[in-house]
Amino acid sequence: MKRKKLLGSLFLGITLAFTAVGCGSDNDSAAPKERSEGPVLTQEQQKQQLDATARKFMGSIHPDDFKVLDNLAYYVEKHYLDDQSVEPVNNWAKGILQSMTQTIATGQPGYTEYARIIDATKYRGRFEHQGYKWVRTKDSQNLEFLFRDQDGNDCLLAFTVSDKAKAVRSEFFNSEDTEYVPGAAGHPRYTERTKYKNTVMVPEDVRMTLQQGGRQLLSTDIHTDLTTSGDLNLAVDQLAFTCKTVFQKYEVIVHRAFYKGPGDAEAGVELKADGKTLLTAKATGHGLVSNRGVDNVGSVNVAADVLGELQVKGTCSNGSRLAEIIDRMEKDKAVYTDEARFKKEVADANSLLDVNVYYSYATKPSAGLLLGAMKTVDDYSGRAEWISNALIKFTDGTTYAVDDYFSRKNFAGVFKEAGDMINAFKRLFNF
Repeated sequence: MKRKKLLGSLFLGITLAFTAVGCGSDNDSAAPKERSEGPVLTQEQQKQQLDATARKFMGSIHPDDFKVLDNLAYYVEKHYLDDQSVEPVNNWAKGILQSMTQTIATGQPGYTEYARIIDATKYRGRFEHQGYKWVRTKDSQNLEFLFRDQDGNDCLLAFTVSDKAKAVRSEFFNSEDTEYVPGAAGHPRYTERTKYKNTVMVPEDVRMTLQQGGRQLLSTDIHTDLTTSGDLNLAVDQLAFTCKTVFQKYEVIVHRAFYKGPGDAEAGVELKADGKTLLTAKATGHGLVSNRGVDNVGSVNVAADVLGELQVKGTCSNGSRLAEIIDRMEKDKAVYTDEARFKKEVADANSLLDVNVYYSYATKPSAGLLLGAMKTVDDYSGRAEWISNALIKFTDGTTYAVDDYFSRKNFAGVFKEAGDMINAFKRLFNF
C-alpha cells in the first residue's frame, strides 16, 4: 500500500487538492504541440497557476448534474432489485448457462468435469417489471429491462452484444469446486470434485444505453480487437480496446488500451465536459509477461495534463529494479534503520526516475518530482527509522515534501472548494 501511494505521488504528484491530472488541451487535438521555448515559472508563479488551474477544473464539474442519475439509481435499488424481483431473471440466466454446459466423462470416481461456453449473445430478450417481479415479455436482439422511474416515466436499460466474437480458452477462466461428503455409518467421508472448463466468447462490440422518458441519459460503447490462437497466451497474444461513456455533457474516453505479448502495454484516457477536454492521461510500459505472471518490467512512461495548462511527464527506466529498491526500503530492517543505507537506496531509485512539471506545453520543466528520505521514530521501541516520501524540487533549488507543499495552508481556497465538491457528491450518492 505504501508503494502504491509513493509511486502515485511521484508520477501523478501534482494532483492538487483532489484534482485529477490528465494529458490534453482546451481543444480536441490528440497531440498538443510543444513550444520550442515556454514559460519556466517561479515558485510563486507556479502556486498561482496551480491554484487557478485547480479551480477551473473543479468549476467544470457540477455535482447537481448527476442528481438525475442518483435519483434514478436510488429508486431502482429500492423498487426493482429485491430478491423477489430478480429471482425470475436469475433462474432464466441459470437455464441459459446450463444449456451451454456439457458433461465430460472423466472415468474418475468422485470427479466430474464440464465444458462450458460463456456467450453473452445467448442472453437476449425484454424484461418488464410487472407487479413484484421481472417478467420476460418478448424476444429481442438485445437484453432489455423496461421499468418506470419515480415520476412514472418509461426507462429502458439495454445491452447490445455483437455476434462477431472470438473464442478464448484459459486456465484463468476455469473453476473447480470441492465438496467433502460425510460417509455412511462405518464408512469414511469422501471428496467430490467438480471442474468447469470455460470457453469465453469475447465480443467485438458491446453497447449499453439507458433511456429515461424517451431521452438517452447514459451510454457506454466498447470495441475489442483480440488476436489469439484460441488458447490464451500472454507471451504472444494481442488485445486492444476502446471505450466511450457519455452522461449528459460529460464523456470519459479510453482512446486505446493495448497489450502485445510478451509485455508491451499502452493506455490513454480522456475526460471531457461540454465538448471541452478537461484532462487526459497516457501510460506505456515494456516488460516480459507470460501465463505464469509478470516476469520483468522495463521502462514505464507517463504523460499527464490538466486543461492544457499543467503537464506532468515521467519516465522510469527500469520498473522491476525500482520495485526491488522500494521493497528493501519498506521491508528490510537493516535498510530502514540505517540512515546511510536508506539514503543510498533513495539515490538509486532517483537514478531510475525522471519526472517533471511543465506549464502550457513548455519544453523546459518548472519543477521536478523525486524521492526523499524522512526520519521517523517507532512508537514501541523508540528506534529511529527512515521512510521514503515524494518531493517537489523547483528550479531555484528549493525542495518541499509533496504533502507539505500541497497543504491546506498553501491552497486554502482550493481545499475548501474541493471539500465542498466532495461533500456534495457524498450527499448525492449517500456514501
